Amino acid sequence: MRAMSSSNDDGDDDNASLRAALASIQHASQQLSSSDAQLRHAGEQALLALRDAAANEHEHEHEHEHTLRLACYALQHHPLDGDPYVLFECLNLILLALPSLHIGVDVDVDVDDERTANGLDRTLDLLLRSALHRSETAATASPSSPLATSAWPAYVRGRCYQSIAAVLKKSLALHINAALRAAPGDASRAHRSAAHVLSGPSNALYALLAAQPTDAQEAVAIKARSATALGIAAALVDELGLTARLEAAEASRRTAVSAAPSRRGRRSKKRSEDDASKHSAAEAGTALGLTAEQHLWCKSAFQMHVLPQLANLALQSLYATLPSQPLHSSTLGDPAATLVARIVEWRFLLRDTISESVSRGSLADDAAHEDGAFEEESATRAVPASFHHILLTPDIVHLLAAAYRQALAKQDSSEQSIHRLRCCIIDAISLAPVESADQDETRVARHVALLTNLQALAREECSSNAARSTASRATATLFMTTAFESLFATLSVQSLGEACGITSADAGSLPALLDTLATLTSTVLHRAFSELVDEDEEIVYDQAIDALLRMWNTSVSLSADANHTLRTAFRGIIIQNVVPAYIDGRMHSARAAILSQREDEPSEHGEERASDAEMYEAQLMSLAALARLDVGRACQQLLQHAQPVCQQLGGIASGEFEPTDAASWAQMEAAWEACHWLALIAGHVLADDHQGETASLPEAISETELGNEDLFTLLVQLGVSLPHDLLSAAPERQCSAQLIQTLLWFNARWTSAYLLTEPPGILHHFSGQHGASTLAIMLRDMTKALDRFRSDASVVLQVASFLAALARSERLGKAALQTTELDELILGVPSLLHSLPEDTQGELVHGITTCIFAAARSNPTKAEELFERFTFAVNSRFQSTLTSSTFASTAQRADIIITVQTLLDVLTGFSSSITPTSSTPIFNYVAPYFEPLVGLVEIYKDRPEVCTAVIAFFATLADLIDFDPVFGDPQVSSTLTNIIFTLVQAISTFPRAVLPSLVHGEDDALEGLALALEMLTCLVENGEGNSQLASHLDPASPIDVALFGFGTLAHAVLSHASALEMPTIRHRLLDLSNSLLQRASGRIASLTMLASHVDTASVSNTASFAARLAACVGKTIELAVVDDDADVALSTLEGASILARATVDVSAPARGACNVTELLNKPTANACRTRDLQTRANCSYW
Repeated sequence: MRAMSSSNDDGDDDNASLRAALASIQHASQQLSSSDAQLRHAGEQALLALRDAAANEHEHEHEHEHTLRLACYALQHHPLDGDPYVLFECLNLILLALPSLHIGVDVDVDVDDERTANGLDRTLDLLLRSALHRSETAATASPSSPLATSAWPAYVRGRCYQSIAAVLKKSLALHINAALRAAPGDASRAHRSAAHVLSGPSNALYALLAAQPTDAQEAVAIKARSATALGIAAALVDELGLTARLEAAEASRRTAVSAAPSRRGRRSKKRSEDDASKHSAAEAGTALGLTAEQHLWCKSAFQMHVLPQLANLALQSLYATLPSQPLHSSTLGDPAATLVARIVEWRFLLRDTISESVSRGSLADDAAHEDGAFEEESATRAVPASFHHILLTPDIVHLLAAAYRQALAKQDSSEQSIHRLRCCIIDAISLAPVESADQDETRVARHVALLTNLQALAREECSSNAARSTASRATATLFMTTAFESLFATLSVQSLGEACGITSADAGSLPALLDTLATLTSTVLHRAFSELVDEDEEIVYDQAIDALLRMWNTSVSLSADANHTLRTAFRGIIIQNVVPAYIDGRMHSARAAILSQREDEPSEHGEERASDAEMYEAQLMSLAALARLDVGRACQQLLQHAQPVCQQLGGIASGEFEPTDAASWAQMEAAWEACHWLALIAGHVLADDHQGETASLPEAISETELGNEDLFTLLVQLGVSLPHDLLSAAPERQCSAQLIQTLLWFNARWTSAYLLTEPPGILHHFSGQHGASTLAIMLRDMTKALDRFRSDASVVLQVASFLAALARSERLGKAALQTTELDELILGVPSLLHSLPEDTQGELVHGITTCIFAAARSNPTKAEELFERFTFAVNSRFQSTLTSSTFASTAQRADIIITVQTLLDVLTGFSSSITPTSSTPIFNYVAPYFEPLVGLVEIYKDRPEVCTAVIAFFATLADLIDFDPVFGDPQVSSTLTNIIFTLVQAISTFPRAVLPSLVHGEDDALEGLALALEMLTCLVENGEGNSQLASHLDPASPIDVALFGFGTLAHAVLSHASALEMPTIRHRLLDLSNSLLQRASGRIASLTMLASHVDTASVSNTASFAARLAACVGKTIELAVVDDDADVALSTLEGASILARATVDVSAPARGACNVTELLNKPTANACRTRDLQTRANCSYW
């Protein structure tokens, strides 16, 4: 490689071209500043063209060398007071050229890694000298001088640091690779080479960080050089610590260098400080053209030869910025803290990857080497022994706490700086030795330091009266709860006892710790529930509460095996302080949120909102786990809030209280909100979610707690009395749909575990006749809820959920089937179907049908009779819709379309209710609709939402029907496969029914195509094929129908490149292809070998079905092999192997017929070759 630094000979032709290129960049930059839009556009296009040329230089040998020389020439000759954007663009060119510098892989390939690396070393030296010179110039210049702003602006500085790190990493990889190629079995030589490469830059950084000024004038220059050294070191740690995968790195590359230039916005792409705490490479990673193994080489070498000393110097630099130090410089505090944060968040390699490469004996092997290289995912991050004395000492804990206090005290500290230190502290908490001794004094001292400093910070935060924004208070609260959560997650019970100094005779510092945690809990909940905050701050406080509750739950698990003192202390503080404070806070927040609402703000009444039961599920489950430590006390407190609220709402229902003005309306809505939260909390405390499971009482609720009358009273008031009062009130009485929905959710959650059981204690009130009467009341209230709130989707869906909950309990289903209230509820639904909200009819029908058949085993006659009555009522409203003689002429009317969609939703509800005991009656009911529904594909070929609903119906049947010839019903499976065959024919005839999304972007059509592919996959997974040697497709065979559908739909999808860009379609297509290869390779081989044609109307006029099928299989194999998901690729290759063997088995009697091998071999080989090249050449991060 020619020298990358420019010559001083101005008469040299090469220098002349470099001057001209630099002048063109300067001219383009000037154009970007113009007020003329055309000039700005011309400048932007010129710079984009330059970037594109640099990015594509791998196509032209040695062109990347010219780009590097141009960048170096600009660093040397662009004036200090010139436009800094020119430098920014030249630094971009360096980053774009690095991937083009190829690294030799095979020994016999003529690639001189060492020569290329030496050229990069000269570039690196120039970058370092330029960075130091420009930073010092800017720092020492007069504030009024142009040099103060133009010599070293932040966006150029950040890009320069990134370029230094990228160049060093590429050079390091080249040197290591050259050493391993020269001596493949000598890892020590590679390490010596790596140490030599790293020694120059690292020694320069060490010297800069250790320099001390002798006078005030020199101090300014030294501070500037120190800040530069800290920035470069942070960039090195960032770049060499990357462990993300290929896709993250490629996304980062596109973000970093392909954005259009912007004049004063300066697309510096510097990582935001909010993201600085994340263990991710995607923010600052640079594409370098290295393999995953080469990235690990660089990381291993940096960790071994540079990081220990750099970590020491970083901590010393941060310590020197504290006010207690005589020569402290607060201006270096932020860059020093940044470097420390990068080092603390480093994810350590636990083995030397260079030695591993040597032991494998292959430099080209780019397989997954991650297993065992890092620690397993856990609450802690393992630190090798060489870093124990640096990162696992009490001193670093004290240092970070002091730096955090200093940042809080400084008036000019940014939120980003404070946030960085918070993340650094949390990362430091998670560090742990690879192997720890039980009596390690340093470890105990570190835990003591962590507890002491976190308690002190928590007390300071809780007592702080400093004027701060509510956003600052919220983030500080989140930090403290997250820090304690991380600490308890990393401690063992022994470590906690040692850190607190607990003995058999002394509680040590445990009381002080618990007092601090109790104060923190009170402060967090008070701020979260009592302060007026905006939506973003509310989210932060919710995260803080989540972390707080997780911390207390961790403490319970931690102390479960501890001595009596520790266990009793934690449980006592939770029972007496944590749970009551949360409940009280929620009640206060519920009332205050409504009462403090401004008049111009919309109220909850009549407003659609996300379900709190879903949004706060994790938080409420954490609270429930704590409340179950003493269920009786929790019920007592809930009841204290519930009784006055229920009394107030009962008064409203009876007419005793009538809202007349804004204040009384607000009080009523506050009561609704309070009761809503009471039901949510009580539902989580007293019962578990039993979706698809047999319900039982939570393990934590013992026989003793079942004897608590408060538990029974709470269930009756919130689950029976209040819903009955509200739903029995006169229609003119106000009622909240959200509250009704929540109360129905509460009943669906607890009834299956408590109602009509025979447990001890107070639950005898819910057994026998008492329980049957309670169930009857609830069913009657369900009918009232549907009637009154038929237009509210959440209420309708919750009624369906309650019925499904009854179906999960055979005893409740049996009892319900014996009541007249269930008959009234079920037989009243058909008349409501047209008036119910969209997409609720099917769910309601599903709930009803599953409830009917839940007790069919004990009372089959009643179940069959009720199902017939229900379906007759449904038929009377819908059957004539599709069979009417006027349907074809009126099908496009809006009211008819709505009716058709309602019918499809209802039929899907029926089909989704199929179980082994109900499959026959349900299938017999929906089967007469099959042919009319398939006919809808033609009628509504331009309405994909209707066709999607048709496909969804058949896809549901394909998923739930048993196609097994032994256990299933052959007549049912044959009927279904025949109609799906007809459906696929209809789709192939009218492809716009599912494919217009490829052109018009219609989501419904995309969903229909995805459902069709999923339906065919179900046929493959559930079905059995016919004889492999049959030459024609059999519409009664699930495998043959799936193959026909695959040949039809895959051909359509593969013909549209935009379809394959849609992840859902691509994944469903590959799933179907893989299933066919795994389960139907023999049939594929026989069809493509033996069949000359298939007698169907859907076959293309230009190619036989056999050829089309083979082509589709080959193309999908090719797609799968290069897919981002390695599991998909591997599974598909296994399937291709099965297909190859099947082809050999059936090829003998088919000489001269359509040869599947010829159709598959070429694309498969190309795909494998492409995947191998990508593996070797792409920028892969691990």
